[in-house]
Amino acid sequence: MFFKRKNISSLTDLEIIAAYRQNNDSEYISVLYSRYIDKAYGVALKYLSDREMAKDIVMEVYGQLGEDVVRYEISNFSSWLYVKVKNSALMRIRKEKPQLFVNGEKKDQVFMEIHDDGHHMVEEKVRLEDDLDQLKQCIDRLKEDQKRCVTLFFLEEKSYDLIHEELKIDLKKVKSYIQNGKRNLKICMEAALGKKDHAH
Repeated sequence: MFFKRKNISSLTDLEIIAAYRQNNDSEYISVLYSRYIDKAYGVALKYLSDREMAKDIVMEVYGQLGEDVVRYEISNFSSWLYVKVKNSALMRIRKEKPQLFVNGEKKDQVFMEIHDDGHHMVEEKVRLEDDLDQLKQCIDRLKEDQKRCVTLFFLEEKSYDLIHEELKIDLKKVKSYIQNGKRNLKICMEAALGKKDHAH
């Protein structure tokens, strides 16, 4: 077992995911998660400010990890895990402390994740009232296919394959719509926020 774990530990995140998909051996998931357990706990604690709740979220995410790495198209595990833990923490807050939310959004801020070229994550912090309206306007300006794919991918966290099945759109086109939609959305938001900065 020691030598097996040592060999698995030498693999990259994506190699471990690929190997797990092939043989469904939970040892791969254990090694993968051990690399990021501290980061996952730190993210959960940042949002929850409660050690026990943060531990619960980490265990919850770990329990779903085997199913998730098969279900989702993951190009950067570290970035994907950050979003997964953050969303789980916000869902817990929404359940435990509903007074902190208005219309499903956290009162003080809303976060928009943009996976740039599928390799790293850029997190834009958008202030809720004015900028959330601007974000909605930017989404509405996307071409219809881009808007549908981006909404399903980011807001509903559906994989490329699930979007392909749901919308009956060719898989390559789904990926293209999401990439182009993310780029256009980012350009639109940066332009809008830039105008506001100049106005001040």
